[in-house]
Amino acid sequence: LAQVATQRLRILAHVPVETGERAGLPLVDFLDPLEPLPDLDRGQRGRELMSRVTAAVATMFVDYDAGCAAALAVLAPALAERQHGVAASVLINLGSGSGELWQLAGAERWLHEAILFTTDHEMDGSLHYALAWLALCDLRGGRWDTAGERASHVIARTGPASISRLMALVALGRLRSLRGDPGARATLDDALTLAGGSDTLQRLAP
Repeated sequence: LAQVATQRLRILAHVPVETGERAGLPLVDFLDPLEPLPDLDRGQRGRELMSRVTAAVATMFVDYDAGCAAALAVLAPALAERQHGVAASVLINLGSGSGELWQLAGAERWLHEAILFTTDHEMDGSLHYALAWLALCDLRGGRWDTAGERASHVIARTGPASISRLMALVALGRLRSLRGDPGARATLDDALTLAGGSDTLQRLAP
């Protein structure tokens, strides 16, 4: 089944981004085999796959195409084995990593896929993070109204210590600053407080 999923990934590489959307079918459905693989230690296997995701994301910042390919190589077995948390992480990291690198077309593609996948599997925390990052991409793409709506949506539905809330606050604070709206400084200060001691670029300077 993992081989089947890999073959579907190869097919997907030649399918335009719009294909699944126009057909009303998420692109992930091209990858999703029908049955899970048997007799797996799901916890250990999940950790193994996540370590590969971490390595793939690091590679994206050195060789973007190679990093994306490495992440997609994890997506196939994650879907085959019904490791939904890992699959969501692949899609979100592809999206957020691409956004951090200003690869906006790729970011938007994978974040939309993440939103579809996490909605389908009722993974609200991951969904909110994908929405927050999509708000940042909307902002960078000049879709200010959409960015504000997405960011406000996430802020209204997340707790005070949520990473998703942090990214949404960054998007909203930057939007208010660009527009000259009141509350920009306070919103960005809230985001900085949430970021705390984080040294990651995406949380301090997206």
